[in-house]
Amino acid sequence: MFLFLLSNCSFTKHIIRTNGNVTCDFKELSHGIYISTVDSIDSSKYSQIGHHSFVKDVDLLFVTDTINGEIGTHFGIEYMVKTPFDTSLNIKKVWIFPDKMIGENGKKYYQLKRDLTIDTNASLFTSYGFDNDFEIIPGKWILRLYCNSKLLYEKIFIIRKSAHLMTSLLLSKRYII
Repeated sequence: MFLFLLSNCSFTKHIIRTNGNVTCDFKELSHGIYISTVDSIDSSKYSQIGHHSFVKDVDLLFVTDTINGEIGTHFGIEYMVKTPFDTSLNIKKVWIFPDKMIGENGKKYYQLKRDLTIDTNASLFTSYGFDNDFEIIPGKWILRLYCNSKLLYEKIFIIRKSAHLMTSLLLSKRYII
C-alpha cells in the first residue's frame, strides 16, 4: 500500500532487552494526515483525556508534518519494528503537547502515555485525532515510542490553528486526492 515510500526511509538499529538481547530495527513507513474508521472506543480510567479509539481501514491522505488543527483531523505514523523472528513487544507511546491540555475530566495534561503490545515484522499504525476543541493546541507536538525505557522513535508534528476548512473538505472527499 505504501511501497513507494519505502525507498525514502531508513531503519534505525536498536538492541532491546526482552527475554535476552533482541536486535530491533525501527522503520517509519509513512506519516501525515490519515482517514480511518473507528473500530472501538475505550472510555476506561486508563484513557487519560476521556477516551482512546481503536481504528481500522487506515488510508494516508497526504504526507505532512504540519497539521491544521480541526475537529476530525487524524495524524500519525505507519511503522514497522523488525526483529529476526516474529514476536510481541511492549512499547510505550507518548504524545507531548506544546502547552497544557485540559481534558473532559478537568485534569491538566502536558503529555499522554499509553502502553501497547505490538507484533513485530508487521505494518503498524498510531495516530492522534482531534475529537474536541480542547485538544487543538497549536505548536510542536512530539510523538515518542519507547521499548524498555529506550527511545525507539521520535516524530515532531506542527499543529496550527486552521484559518480555513481545507482539511475538512479533503476529509469529506475520501478518494479525490
